[in-house]
Amino acid sequence: MRICQTILYAGWLALMAGSLPAAEQAVLHIGPGALTGLLCSDGVTDAALGCGVHPNPVPSDHLDVFANSGGMSSLDWLYIIVGVPVAAGETNPTSLPAIVGVDVFSPYVPEGSRYLSSTYSGTLNAVFCGELTPSSSNAYVECGFTGVANNSNSFVNWAAAAASLGLTPERFALFSYDLGPVEALAAKGLYDVSFTAPLPVGTIEVAYGCATGAYDACALTPFTEAGQVTVIPEPAGLLLVAAGGSMLFIFGLLRLRKKADPPEWGNSREKFSGKSA
Repeated sequence: MRICQTILYAGWLALMAGSLPAAEQAVLHIGPGALTGLLCSDGVTDAALGCGVHPNPVPSDHLDVFANSGGMSSLDWLYIIVGVPVAAGETNPTSLPAIVGVDVFSPYVPEGSRYLSSTYSGTLNAVFCGELTPSSSNAYVECGFTGVANNSNSFVNWAAAAASLGLTPERFALFSYDLGPVEALAAKGLYDVSFTAPLPVGTIEVAYGCATGAYDACALTPFTEAGQVTVIPEPAGLLLVAAGGSMLFIFGLLRLRKKADPPEWGNSREKFSGKSA
């Protein structure tokens, strides 16, 4: 079954490859989730918008994808691509936890206009799509998105991020999640994504999507705004310097996960005006 899925996936990408634009907007930022209360090192910016940590620390079973563009076309199809670090002598994982929930904010910012547009509650499974090795150009190309010229998501950069967590990968096993069934991601919009179980520590997370029929209207995640599954302490009020060394997370919640019930939401809850459509 998995072989058939991989063949079908590869065939679809081959058909799409000829129509993919030559350049993409590097505007898809990965963060720890919506409405967590976590802030970047400036003490002001919502960490869900991305903090540019090379990569941004995220919890193991939750992330968000934020479209940091005010004028891009809505992305009709989008993939989340994850790379699991694999050491020499180890085998690639045969499967990864599924995505079981996506809250769509359209938009997520500005805060006064925040709107929870829809919630997708279906199951989105991971599909193996390749390996990122020292000889690879970038994770997107290795996963089948041929022609992507942004090489910041290289093995060198990903391995350096893994090394900061004490890992020494020989390669990264790449898996993709097709978010096609989810409402299109609009400018300044956000996908808040939940998994069934934790992803392995050190896993790198990026996204790639396009607007159907619009010329040069694809978007991707640069390495500066990629996510990385990191062991993050949970006690409220804890100040944590992220693995990249350039960001300070301010914990205002007992847990990172959106589904947890925090003791205090502060101003973020008071100002949140979104509601389900």
